[in-house]
Amino acid sequence: MNIGAVLLALEGQTQGRALTAEGLGVTGLLTVANRPLLQRATDILALAGIRDVVVASTESVASAVRRAVGEAQAPDQRIRHVELPTGAGPLAAVLAARTLLDDGPVVLHGDDSLVLGGMAEAVEHFRMQELDALQLAVSSPARAQARVHGENGAIALRQRPRPVGVQILGDRALSVLEALEAERGALATLDDLPEAVREAGGRVSLEDDARAWRFSGEVDSFLEINRLVLERLAAEAGPDAQDAELRPAVRIEGPVLIDPTAEVRNAKIRGPVLIGPGAVIKDSYVGPYTCIAAGACLEGAEIEYSVVLRDARINHVGVRIEDSVIGAGAQVQRTFTMPTALRMHVGPGASVSLS
Repeated sequence: MNIGAVLLALEGQTQGRALTAEGLGVTGLLTVANRPLLQRATDILALAGIRDVVVASTESVASAVRRAVGEAQAPDQRIRHVELPTGAGPLAAVLAARTLLDDGPVVLHGDDSLVLGGMAEAVEHFRMQELDALQLAVSSPARAQARVHGENGAIALRQRPRPVGVQILGDRALSVLEALEAERGALATLDDLPEAVREAGGRVSLEDDARAWRFSGEVDSFLEINRLVLERLAAEAGPDAQDAELRPAVRIEGPVLIDPTAEVRNAKIRGPVLIGPGAVIKDSYVGPYTCIAAGACLEGAEIEYSVVLRDARINHVGVRIEDSVIGAGAQVQRTFTMPTALRMHVGPGASVSLS
């Protein structure tokens, strides 16, 4: 079965804008485990056997999106781009991108979501069940299950899974999409589509077996996807993953991936940890589930369960940093002149909590 994909990267998001490259309102520009979310999405599609991908972006952010996606990661994957006018809705973007793909089902992939496992199985389920539309979802936590009381006592009710921004559509669903866009224009969203297909008599399924994530706009959600990707990278690399070179006075525990160009000395690194190109780690402790991006510098610092973005600097803060995002180019340092002070340079939308 021939299947293509449309990857949406439209300007206009407000949640998490301060965390993205250049402060642009495109969730797919988030740096997840030191790579753009858009690029990780194309990797997942390639692993599922989806080789033909069209990236749809609005013209105001098209150049940033092209830089983020980069070249195809799989040798036989083809990635093309289509630009939409500012203010274009997601359904219009899908229709424009669809013209570049061959006939057959299409995966619609929002830039606010990522499938960490089960994408290929979802495609197979779509094919075997002869569905018109399949939407991936995340299972609700067991502790959130509601309970009702009947004649035979309390009965646990499983909450409806939470949809993510990834769908698979057949020809019938694509026709519904076209009609929905003509009727509602930019007001229509991808989340409106499954119900519209169902109302048109199509066969629709909500698939929650895949391991997936959707950005909520909160810092905790951003930290969650970095943690999930780090776990995946650690599993692929094995328990003893670390760079091969001997580094002076460096103690490494667990899976640690260090770029060869990074400078790490007199430090303790406890994985899973990812350290990007050109990063500098001196006299520091880097704990689990931490990503240090390219060009970042830590000196005399302790940090864990955090993300340090490109070119940020943390110097001799004096307390351990945890559950935090240090923005691109930010500086966090302690001055030792009297009176003692903590000096920080943080970006727009930042939240600072000192204890």
